Amino acid sequence: MTHTHKWLCTCRLRLVTGRFYSETGQPTEALLQVEASLVEGQRIKAHSEAEMLHFPSCNSEWSSAGGGRVWCSTKRCANSSGLIKY
Repeated sequence: MTHTHKWLCTCRLRLVTGRFYSETGQPTEALLQVEASLVEGQRIKAHSEAEMLHFPSCNSEWSSAGGGRVWCSTKRCANSSGLIKY
């Protein structure tokens, strides 16, 4: 093995072994918690997107001269991230 190859192998081992993987390559509790958090985040995002389909986004404004007003748009259009906006 060349010195560079040994160095790369050592670096990879250091990067993998630690917070998220044990020395035997098994996932640690920290990695399992991160994965569970990602799944929960995806669930929350899907729920939020489903609510947007049922409840339009509304706007409000207030001024001392004109008072307050609230309006909701019934127009739907997708923004750059593909989410539907009202």
